[in-house]
Amino acid sequence: MQIHLLQLNQQLAEVIGIYYAQSYFGSTAKANVEQMINKMLETYKQRLQDNSWLSESTKNEALKKTRSYNPKNWLSR
Repeated sequence: MQIHLLQLNQQLAEVIGIYYAQSYFGSTAKANVEQMINKMLETYKQRLQDNSWLSESTKNEALKKTRSYNPKNWLSR
């Protein structure tokens, strides 16, 4: 029984989180979070580009990963 409750909690955690966010936070809070995430991603990109100890191929792979992040996918729920 305890294992089933744990699995149920894991499966519903995101749904409950989305419901809570939609119920208690408005569009202004969502816009602020989007802006914060975009600034963080830009900072990561700049730090990777300026990094002197990573190889170029490692930098390129890391930059490719940062470009693949799309906060709108996370926040559009």
